[in-house]
Amino acid sequence: MSDRRLPGGLRRQPHSDLDVVGATVTYDAHTHLFDFTATLDAPVATTSSAFYVWGIDRGAGTEKFNAGPNPIGAGVKSSRRMRPTPA
Repeated sequence: MSDRRLPGGLRRQPHSDLDVVGATVTYDAHTHLFDFTATLDAPVATTSSAFYVWGIDRGAGTEKFNAGPNPIGAGVKSSRRMRPTPA
């Protein structure tokens, strides 16, 4: 089930703040910094126990999100992880 708006209404499903609508990453070659930006379907941090993780694939990653009691991300490899905080 998607967390997006339901057809015919504006009601949101629980945890819509975890529903990524869009995401971009830009690199500034002058400062050597990356800028990670995401748009979510609801205000950030409305799900109190949730957190956000970006997986970064530098070409030598493993399926780190595909382990543990609730594996997700089969085939999604990352060699670095970043846990951002809302601005």
